Amino acid sequence: ATRLFYSIRSRVKYGFKHFGKLSAILLFVATYTIEPFARLTLALLHRSRKEAKEIIEGYVMLIKDMTKRKML
Repeated sequence: ATRLFYSIRSRVKYGFKHFGKLSAILLFVATYTIEPFARLTLALLHRSRKEAKEIIEGYVMLIKDMTKRKML
């Protein structure tokens, strides 16, 4: 969960720093809407509750961090 959190957070921060505003916003939206469901679908297909739990924990950590930084 922690590794996923840092990976996604760094991708979003990189996008806002190096891409244009529209591209960064699209990356942000995809990261928060499409990607979690795709990751959870794969975890369920693998029948891995542990993987699904870590995905949820990672995204919860990310939401808390972004809220704290007032990015959400």
